Amino acid sequence: MRHDLKMRTIAALLALTGLAATPVAASQTELLSIVGVPLNANEYIRQFTIQTEGIHILAVCNIPNGWHVAAGLYDSIDGDMKGDGGLGASWVSNKNPDELQDMFLVRVDKYTEAWNGSLPPTYRASVSTGRYGLDLRLKRRALTKGQLKRTPADRCPPPRA
Repeated sequence: MRHDLKMRTIAALLALTGLAATPVAASQTELLSIVGVPLNANEYIRQFTIQTEGIHILAVCNIPNGWHVAAGLYDSIDGDMKGDGGLGASWVSNKNPDELQDMFLVRVDKYTEAWNGSLPPTYRASVSTGRYGLDLRLKRRALTKGQLKRTPADRCPPPRA
């Protein structure tokens, strides 16, 4: 009882003098989507890769039909998210651009964000695109900040119908 009173008194004095520790902001969870990749009428997205630093991958929320999607962390806070559309019918084109929406639920590591100074958590992302027809070569394209959409969310959205 006496110890509790001493601790509350010390905490009050620290708060009055401004020496109390500033609370750390809670980590933010987000949904990651790939959006707005410009495609011609005969182009498609066949694969994607997202490499992260300072991000904790919590869940795979959306797997497009016919795709293989994998996500994982290394021993630290670096991780990868990858996807590959196996069959031509499953590739993402202008006809189905929202297939790569709300794919992953992640938590932004605020400690890493503060440790890196003003730099935000890192995402390096790309898609591999191809052309329908005889040309089977894939072209890797880096995604811009706007094409890797981050939406605040605390859980995965309901499954699509």
